[in-house]
Amino acid sequence: MDLSYKIVFISNVECLSCVYGFFQSQTKGCVLNCGSGMFGNSSSLICETCLSPCLTCHEFIGTKCTSCLTGYVYYDSTCLVQCPNGFYSDLNTSICLDCDNTC
Repeated sequence: MDLSYKIVFISNVECLSCVYGFFQSQTKGCVLNCGSGMFGNSSSLICETCLSPCLTCHEFIGTKCTSCLTGYVYYDSTCLVQCPNGFYSDLNTSICLDCDNTC
């Protein structure tokens, strides 16, 4: 028996809820990691989509971005329309980098 499943099964591959430490995926299975573009909600124990404008996010925090949707730049775990003062956006990665101190 797969110990990631809680008490109630829909079938041998689907469950209604998962034990703590596992998250219910969109396919109703229980997983340790929700996958790209998703995060494990520690309250509901359900895999949820990262919150916009995050493309990908921290595995347990939907608002802590690890990459951004097109049109946004990545800075300090957030996605912004433009980099803050003292930073510029790398054209290849859309990551905000420190400006040279001579600027």
